[in-house]
Amino acid sequence: MGWKIIVYIDGFNLYYGVRSLGQFYKWLDIGALARSFAKDGNAIIEVKYFTAKLNGNNESVYRQEIYLDAISKYCTNIQTTYGRFTKARKCKNCNVKNNEEKQTDVNIACEIMRDLYKNNFDIAYLVSGDSDLVAPVKEAANLKKTIIIAFPPNRSSK
Repeated sequence: MGWKIIVYIDGFNLYYGVRSLGQFYKWLDIGALARSFAKDGNAIIEVKYFTAKLNGNNESVYRQEIYLDAISKYCTNIQTTYGRFTKARKCKNCNVKNNEEKQTDVNIACEIMRDLYKNNFDIAYLVSGDSDLVAPVKEAANLKKTIIIAFPPNRSSK
C-alpha cells in the first residue's frame, strides 16, 4: 500500500513563477503537475488549489475565469479555495497602485493543519515560495509527517 499524498498549491505564487518561463506555461495543467509528485504506487488523495479571483472587467480577469473553469472541469480531485483582493495600495517608492491578495496563505495554513490533525496525509507537497507557511510545515515535522516544498520556477524563500 502506498502513501497518502495531498498537494497544496499557492496559485498566484505558482502563476508568477511559471509566467517567468513564457506564455505557454501560464496554462499549466495543475492536475498533471500534482500527479508528477506521486511515485512508486503512491496516490494523490487530493489537490488543494488556493487563489483569489481578479476584480474588474478586463482581459486578465477573463483569462483567469477560463483557467479556473478549465481546472474545475478537467482536473480531478481538485478543491479550489478562494481568498480575495483588497482595495488598491500605492507603492511608497513608485506610486503605482496594486490590489493586494489576502487570505491565501492563511487558507493554506489552516487546510494543512486541518489535514494534519485529521491524519489525511502521510506526505504533502506544498507548491509555494512563501515563507509565511513555515509554521504548519514545522508542525507537520513535529507530528512525524513529511511536507516537501516544491518551489515554483524563479521563486524562493529563506
